[in-house]
Amino acid sequence: MLENQTDEFDLISQEAKFFEDMIVGSNSEMRKVLQSIAKLSKTDINVLIVGENGTGKELVAKAIHKNSPRKDQTFITFDCDSIEPKLMESELFGHVKGAFPEALIDKKGLFEEADQSTLFIKEISNLSNELQGKVLRAIEFNEFRPIGVSKINKADVRVVCSTKKNLEKMVSNNTFRSDLYYRICLTTIFVPTLRQRTEDIPVLAKFLLERSSKKLGKKVSKITNKAMGHLLSYPYPGNIRELEHIITQALLNAEGSTILVEHLPEKVREHSESYDHQLQDAFFNEIDLNNGFKELRKMFERQLIGLYIKEADGNITRAAEQAGIERESFHRILKRLKFPKSRSKRSDQ
Repeated sequence: MLENQTDEFDLISQEAKFFEDMIVGSNSEMRKVLQSIAKLSKTDINVLIVGENGTGKELVAKAIHKNSPRKDQTFITFDCDSIEPKLMESELFGHVKGAFPEALIDKKGLFEEADQSTLFIKEISNLSNELQGKVLRAIEFNEFRPIGVSKINKADVRVVCSTKKNLEKMVSNNTFRSDLYYRICLTTIFVPTLRQRTEDIPVLAKFLLERSSKKLGKKVSKITNKAMGHLLSYPYPGNIRELEHIITQALLNAEGSTILVEHLPEKVREHSESYDHQLQDAFFNEIDLNNGFKELRKMFERQLIGLYIKEADGNITRAAEQAGIERESFHRILKRLKFPKSRSKRSDQ
C-alpha cells in the first residue's frame, strides 16, 4: 500500500552542525568529538581514534589535519587492512631498487611523503610486532630507514592512528607493544556508533540524500514519515557507511521526488516488520507535525526504548544489549526520556 507522498518527515534540525566533510548532529558524544577536533587541531600531539567500522574515524582524522598548521600539506593515509603484511614496511618506509626481489625501482615511503604533514594509520592493531617497533622509532625520534639503506632518514610527521579493536586488551595479551600504545594514545577520541546517536539519523539522511542525488543526477529530496520511521529503527551494524548505502539504494529505486518505504532495501523493511508494526503504529498515531523535530524524535525514542524493555521482560541490561547500546548509556537515555523508575528497576534480574 502506497503511503501519502505529502506526508514528509522534517529533515531540517537547527542543532545540526556541518564540519566540512563530517556532519555532527545534536548527539552529546558527537559534540565531544567536535570539541576534541577543535582542541587537538591546535596541537601537534599524536591522536588515537577508536570506533567501529563505518563510524567516520577517517573523517575525524582529516578534520584534525585540515584545521592544523599542517593543513597546506597533503594528508597521507596508510590502511593496514588493505596492505599485505610483507609489503607494509616498504609502504611505510620505502626501499631502494634490488632490496628484495619485487623492488624493481626505488620507492619513497609514506613517512617520507608525509614530512611536514599528517600520516593517518588506519587499524594500527594489524601491524606486526617488529613493524610496531620501527613505527615507534619513527614517531618518537622522527627517523626511519628505508629497506636496503644503511643511512637513517629524518621526517617531521604528525601521526594519527585509528582502530576498532581494544588496544589495552591487546597490550595485556602481549599482542600490541605497550610502548607504542602509550606513544600513540596521548589523547583518544571515541567515535560513537550510529546506534548510539539515532537522533542524528534524520539530518545525516538529508545530507546523504542531497549528496547522492547530485552524484546520480536525480531530483529526490524528500523522505516520508514512515520511511524515516524504518530508518530510525534499523540497527546499522555498518554505521554511517551503511546508512549511505541504504540511502543510495532507495534513491535508485525512487521514481518521483520522494523516498517511500517500498524504496528502502529489503533488510531495512524486514527489520521494522519484525516488530509487527507495534512501534511505528504507536508512533505515527501520536505524532503531530506541528510539534517540531525535537518532540517527534523524543516520542519515537520513547516508543523504541519501551519496546526493547518490553521484549527484554524489564531487564535493562538485556534491553541495552539488544539495542546495541552500553548499559550506562542506556540508563542515561532512560533518564533523558524521563522513563518511570518502576520500568527500569529490574536491571539485572
